Amino acid sequence: MNNKEKYLLEARIDAYRRGELSDEQIDKLWEELIEYPEYLDYLKNSVNLEAIATEEDNAVTDAASARRNTRKSKPEFYKIPAMWGRVAATLLVIAGVLSVVYLFGSDYIFEPKPMKEIELDTYRSSTIPSAEFDRKVQEAINLASLEKYHEALQKLEEMEENELTTEQIISLHINKGSIHYNSGDYLAAKDVFHGILDEDYDLHVLTREKVHWFLGNAYLQLEEEGKAQQHIKKTYELNGAYRRLAERYMD
Repeated sequence: MNNKEKYLLEARIDAYRRGELSDEQIDKLWEELIEYPEYLDYLKNSVNLEAIATEEDNAVTDAASARRNTRKSKPEFYKIPAMWGRVAATLLVIAGVLSVVYLFGSDYIFEPKPMKEIELDTYRSSTIPSAEFDRKVQEAINLASLEKYHEALQKLEEMEENELTTEQIISLHINKGSIHYNSGDYLAAKDVFHGILDEDYDLHVLTREKVHWFLGNAYLQLEEEGKAQQHIKKTYELNGAYRRLAERYMD
């Protein structure tokens, strides 16, 4: 997701909170929030911040009122601001949608779709003195973010000629496959991800899960649903960060 798309999504979230979206627009928004779950946190945080601000305003008003009304001898129960009702309702909607989508699935609202793009990462390791390696990978990531995919891949391929640790080779290939995916070359991405699994690497379980998840999405893009299902099922069985998404896709 580029910066413009992020800005537009945040604007739609804000419009949703103000009650300005139609039912069709709300359905579309939830599809995007499921695809980019970090923006569910944006929604929840924005709701909570608004509630806190409202509570503080009410607290100031209540304090001023108490000073003006010192003749009252009996304490009154604290009245919950109306805003908290709206907050609770919004958070319940979020929880409800996540429960339905992640745990049970909903073909009516959310159709299983492959990721639009893979978030690139340098996969840094504190056990490896790899500052130069990380810097060059980051340069490739920066090029890819500007959609200069050919230059990014060329930089990664040049790095393959260096003497690398196994972990660095895996990192390099995951980034390489991800850049192929983001450029729309799903066949090349599939081949790279398969190469990671086919090599006799001692992959960490979370890395193996990530590669299976990316492979499943590549096969979905290639409309090979049978093979996609195999890798998404494997993702689910590895019980890591992508388990709940994999479960929704299988449902």
